[in-house]
Amino acid sequence: EIESDRLIRLINDILDLSDIENMAVESQTEDVIIDDVIVEVISLVKNDAAEKDVTISYHNTGAVVSYRANRDRFKQLLLNLVSNGVRYNRENGEVDICADEVNRKLRIRVKDTGIGIPEDKMPRLFERFYRVDKSRSTRSGGTGLGLSIVKHIVNIYNGEIYVSSEPDKGSEFTIFLPIAEEKTKA
Repeated sequence: EIESDRLIRLINDILDLSDIENMAVESQTEDVIIDDVIVEVISLVKNDAAEKDVTISYHNTGAVVSYRANRDRFKQLLLNLVSNGVRYNRENGEVDICADEVNRKLRIRVKDTGIGIPEDKMPRLFERFYRVDKSRSTRSGGTGLGLSIVKHIVNIYNGEIYVSSEPDKGSEFTIFLPIAEEKTKA
């Protein structure tokens, strides 16, 4: 049963990644309420966080209330980052999520106090099936596609993603997504 669950997750991730890679522009967008999606993501990972005594906090400066995107993809992006922050964290660790606006871009930061990523592993971090620590990733149930999916979703919205990390201190993923100018009525 465990192996069939893992295969189902793998197949679903491969299908998602294939859809995202073949997409030039997101066609099904709506005004996504950022707070609602982040609260939903936190709710989805709260049991895993509780098992490890990981505290999740969220801060929104209120500068950006909504973002024009496909809600499911926006949620998937956040869910992959937050669940990784919990999964690769230590007992009694923390995951901090922050959303704000910088230079007409939505900035989302997900910072954890987890195991961190060695500098020599960073260049391959967003590759399909790449795992920093293969033995730990297999035990934690990951497919090795989550960060690749995140990177491709960010690319769909012409955004940028940055990672800073230090082994045994944690990682911080920062995403910048351009905010579309509102069209003026003639």
